[in-house]
Amino acid sequence: MDPESAPRPRGGDTLRHGRIERGHAMASGEQGEQVDEIQLWFARQLRDFVAGAGDPSYRQLAREIERLGASLSKSTIERILNGRTHPKPEVVEQIVRAAHAYAGRPDEPDLGVWERHYDRLRERLIVIGHGSRTVANAVADEQGRIWPRRLGSIPGAVEAFQERLDLLAGRVAGSFVLTGTGGVGKTQAAAEYVHGRLATGDLDLAIWISAGARDTIVSGMAAAATDLTGASYQDPELMAHRLRTWLAGTRHRWCVVLDDLSDIFHVQGLWPLPSARGITLATTRRQDAGLRGYGRRVEVGVFRHDQAVAFLRARLPADAGSDDDLAALAHDLGFLPLALAQVSTYMCDRELDCRTFRARWADTRRRLADLVPEPSALPDDYPVGLDAALELSVLEADKLHPAGSARSVLQILSVLDPNGVPESVLRTPAATALMPSGHEDLRRDALRDGVRNLRRLNLLDIAADDATAATRILRVHVLHQRSTAELMSAARRYEVAQSAAQALLDSWATPASGSALDRMLRANAFVLYRREPEALFTPEPHEVLFRMGRSLGEAGQAAAAVEHFQQIDARVHDRTAGTSALAFKSRGYLAWWLAQAGRHGEAADAFESLYADQAEVLDPEDPDLLQTRQSAAVWRGHSGDLDVARQQLEQLYLERIRIQGPHHRDTISNRNHLANFRSYCGDFQGAWELHDQALRETEARVGPDHPDTLRARATAMRHRGEMGEIQRAVEAYRALAEHLQGASPEHPSTFSARHQLHEWVARGGQPDAAVAGMERLLADRLAALGPEHPHIFDSRILLIRWRNRSGDRERALAEADALRRDLERTLGPDSVFARAIPAALEP
Repeated sequence: MDPESAPRPRGGDTLRHGRIERGHAMASGEQGEQVDEIQLWFARQLRDFVAGAGDPSYRQLAREIERLGASLSKSTIERILNGRTHPKPEVVEQIVRAAHAYAGRPDEPDLGVWERHYDRLRERLIVIGHGSRTVANAVADEQGRIWPRRLGSIPGAVEAFQERLDLLAGRVAGSFVLTGTGGVGKTQAAAEYVHGRLATGDLDLAIWISAGARDTIVSGMAAAATDLTGASYQDPELMAHRLRTWLAGTRHRWCVVLDDLSDIFHVQGLWPLPSARGITLATTRRQDAGLRGYGRRVEVGVFRHDQAVAFLRARLPADAGSDDDLAALAHDLGFLPLALAQVSTYMCDRELDCRTFRARWADTRRRLADLVPEPSALPDDYPVGLDAALELSVLEADKLHPAGSARSVLQILSVLDPNGVPESVLRTPAATALMPSGHEDLRRDALRDGVRNLRRLNLLDIAADDATAATRILRVHVLHQRSTAELMSAARRYEVAQSAAQALLDSWATPASGSALDRMLRANAFVLYRREPEALFTPEPHEVLFRMGRSLGEAGQAAAAVEHFQQIDARVHDRTAGTSALAFKSRGYLAWWLAQAGRHGEAADAFESLYADQAEVLDPEDPDLLQTRQSAAVWRGHSGDLDVARQQLEQLYLERIRIQGPHHRDTISNRNHLANFRSYCGDFQGAWELHDQALRETEARVGPDHPDTLRARATAMRHRGEMGEIQRAVEAYRALAEHLQGASPEHPSTFSARHQLHEWVARGGQPDAAVAGMERLLADRLAALGPEHPHIFDSRILLIRWRNRSGDRERALAEADALRRDLERTLGPDSVFARAIPAALEP
């Protein structure tokens, strides 16, 4: 009777070993003595257990066995307990259970101990019978198997595989955790490592185990242990531990792969023990801190540019496109290997070239599932389509506490820039309001935890950015963005887009124009605008639309700001009457940036047209109407009509004094513009009189040493300099610059004062000293503001002008050429700064 058909005692687990035929182990001489020795050892263990249970007689044991539902003669019991025969596993179990019952002990006996004792007995008998060096070899010889061994389903090589695990090159021992988002090819990388070592004869044993759940790990390890040792305990956990012990002691070179580990708990107590002969690889989407104790982390990311092009070139027909077309396709797919594999298969099945497919991909009406093969046509034995693979990671992250937070965070990020979202955006009330918890403090915590949960599943990268300093940068893959957005309802997408817009606007309250954070917020705003334009115009244009245009212009891209506000103005005009407050606002922004782009005549026309329309609906003394009138005059003057501008500003100045009073900020602004145009018209005395009045008022209000007074004095002395008293201008700007330098050396006002100081020093006949000062100013501005800030271009133009006039024309020309190239790259060839270069090079 075999073990499966033998009578079973009632309750509990049972011993389930394969039968050991004594004929395998019987031999004469020394081998026979070895058999007797191990058999007597086992009998002694069993006798000691029976004695400890009250030392029942053979007859008493036989009665207990019969009472438990089995049958065993007292003579058989006597031979077993005296080591004259080796027992079957079910017989050992019957004796153990009978002794346990005779002693009146509760519950079930610990059969695990006897499983291990019996395993030792069986292995020793096999080794003795075969004379093999190891148990594994002996079992393999007995069953007709050979080395190297492959246990588990090792995935085959994929077409056009790209080698990326440089860190594992040459390694044959240790533990490594291959981590990365779903679809980067972690499993294929591990499989390629195994196949490579097997092919070179460098590996004796490869064990591949699916690690999606603890029971699959245990069963995989148990199956491997059975194969390697011949043992087959009913308790798979014991078999898994048997494998760990075997791997730690074997002289064979081995590799265990735990594929797609989804939870740290699943490997607790199961991770293979360290061995100089073995290597353990785990592939996982996770990067929890708890994984650090299991092995060295190996990041598996998306393809590099060259890898993606090589991969697509190998899988697509030659006429699918040029290398540039392939690179553009790879960029659209975020260089994700799974996406490249499935999309290339889809393209081949439908005979599409890169440009045709990219047109489909860009059509947001098409879902991801519509752009990859059907489930029955997926390549590389991958079990699910791209959309399902992406969602799987999100589902896992969303289960982590607090449940639901990860998806809410990802929804916000899905409408923003995949290249980087400042973490400060997510700290705003608008962003936290999207979290599922009802209390504000809990929502803040949930959002923070949601970010970290996404990171734990490799769905999000958090990077420190020295340029932004005040915040960290969150990056999410473009395909996760698209997948998440597709799963949102229209109502939820509107809610998320509106909240994201407000969060960006709130985050824009602090960063300086042209700073790295300002650029990043602007980039995110434009991504949001492209993806969710209707949400930003419903029910009316969101304020972030105006803020992003202003940021664009303040960064020196005035022409781009004009184009942006032309779009906004057209959308507003389509939705509202031309005389609505929104229409006036958008037209005002457009006119202003036309002026800043150097299109002064168009700006003047735009402001005059706006003034005419506002005059029909606003009170003649309305501040907005007066301000539009002032802007129209200023830019009419800058377009060439200096006298017209001066006359209009004179008249408006008197009206403002009457309507708003002489000390209103708008009146003071009007006075400053009037002074400037008096100066432009050659009336330096008249200009100085107005600014001298401003100086006296400021000094009377805040005292002689206040920064506002120093600024007012410098402005007034500028006109004295224009009248020939250059030293007074130099002294005034030096005092202002020194005060500001001591108080706030990197403030834009400090840099501006230094700029003016060097200009007047140069005009005072000391161009060399001015050039040296300008070089220091440029270096300081670069360190504080970065190379693309508009003030940097101001400094470079000033330096070119005075370097040229000081006699160093060759260097001035070289710096002008470098500036033209930088401007063309950043702002385009027709920027205000580019148009200023020829004047700077005049003698």
